[in-house]
Amino acid sequence: MVWKVSGDFLGIRLDPGDELLESIGKAVTDSGIGSGFIVSFVGALRKTRFTSILPFEGGFKYAPFREVEGAIEIVTGSGNIEPKEDGGVKVHVHAMLCIDDKEFTGGHLDDKGNIIGITAEIMVARFPMVREAPKGSFAPIKFN
Repeated sequence: MVWKVSGDFLGIRLDPGDELLESIGKAVTDSGIGSGFIVSFVGALRKTRFTSILPFEGGFKYAPFREVEGAIEIVTGSGNIEPKEDGGVKVHVHAMLCIDDKEFTGGHLDDKGNIIGITAEIMVARFPMVREAPKGSFAPIKFN
């Protein structure tokens, strides 16, 4: 992994075998960015674990996590990084994926199980007012 800060932006390039969300969290922490939004995200995975929502009577629910291995192109992605009350950061990412050049799908990436295949390039914009939502809150982020 390589990262560089320029003003209020953090550029990250990940290498084969890197764990995606863990690496983003480490770069955000080590760089001092602290919190922000993923404004650009492309690359390729060799393994992914994600979920999306399904309709059910009265609303929506998350589908079971789906695990895929193969040639997985990250067509685009976005998300946010927020400080956790107990230290560290929470990385929340959604991505559009192309699997084995046959299927377009995507959704919420799990905290673990997203392994870089070739590379990934991520641009994070600093947004210092993002903080962890209170326990029991449905909203993933709060703004000061």
